[in-house]
Amino acid sequence: QVVVQTTPDRIVPGGDFADETIHRFVTEKFLDALPFHRQVARLGRDGVDISKQTVNDAINAWGHLFAPLSLAILAQVLASTVVHADASWQRVQAPGTCDRINLWTILGNGQVAYRITEDLRHERARELIPAGFAGRLIVDAWPGWLKLLLGERLGLCNAHARRPFADWLKRHPNTPQALQFIALYRDLYRCEHDADSGPPEELLDRRRRIRDERSRPIMAMILKLAHETLAAYGKAHQLGDGSLYIIDHWDGLTRFLDDPLMPIDNNAAENALRVNALIRKNSMFCGSLDAAHRDAVAMTVLQSCRLAKLIPADYLAAVTPRLLLHRRGRKQDLAAITPASMAAVRQASKPG
Repeated sequence: QVVVQTTPDRIVPGGDFADETIHRFVTEKFLDALPFHRQVARLGRDGVDISKQTVNDAINAWGHLFAPLSLAILAQVLASTVVHADASWQRVQAPGTCDRINLWTILGNGQVAYRITEDLRHERARELIPAGFAGRLIVDAWPGWLKLLLGERLGLCNAHARRPFADWLKRHPNTPQALQFIALYRDLYRCEHDADSGPPEELLDRRRRIRDERSRPIMAMILKLAHETLAAYGKAHQLGDGSLYIIDHWDGLTRFLDDPLMPIDNNAAENALRVNALIRKNSMFCGSLDAAHRDAVAMTVLQSCRLAKLIPADYLAAVTPRLLLHRRGRKQDLAAITPASMAAVRQASKPG
């Protein structure tokens, strides 16, 4: 009798690392911001001698394997009723120096996708938000977003409008106009808190009522104060420039008043960029543009896993066999194994 023994498919066939070990490398880098070289050094102290190149090859293989899943996550994000988007930056190794590249976060439907572009040309906005996008987009006033011509479906960030006055008060704490702006925005956000508190099934009606009765008069006072502050300080002054921002982008900043689905700010996207700031602080640079795209894949999968409140090790172990089949040409329903989809299945299976 002939016995044929086959080796199970793995992320790196015949490689030095088990799949679970590669998952751990990726998780500690992109959830805990622990660079790969520090992970290698820690293993070295435990007597495990591995090269940085071996780790890099394994992470590259992981990135290629999970790239189709990251695209499935992006598709679900863009299908959301409300999408938040924002930009940050990362360093990439270049001859004799480091270049800056742009990292974008696109968030919706309880997941987040990260994308890389080499520059900030306004045309990049259409690459990030495709022509078929039908939802509401919440962003800052970067001209690329404005050129998407989304009309009433484009909302601007009131937290961004508030920021110049808060920054000014850190240096000049007794400036009357800045104090008035902060007080008005504090009242505005108190209205939003009250609107979001209560039975979920009444949320939209509650938002309509509170925003119309309480938020709209506050926004009118903010606009009046902006005109007065601009006249007093001029647009060359930080307070005048902040006031001009409010005046010039008034339609986008007030869109939430007429649309209960529209958030008041873009804080969700900004919060999703915090992990990138930690990674950038702890790691010198991405080794190449390809590595930056690979990192964006890892952040998409793991940060979406975090938002869905899934245990990363369990989730990665569950989806890896499906992705290995997909890599071998046996097409899988990747939309069914995104973090949001897996979390929904888990929630539906709970008793009661």
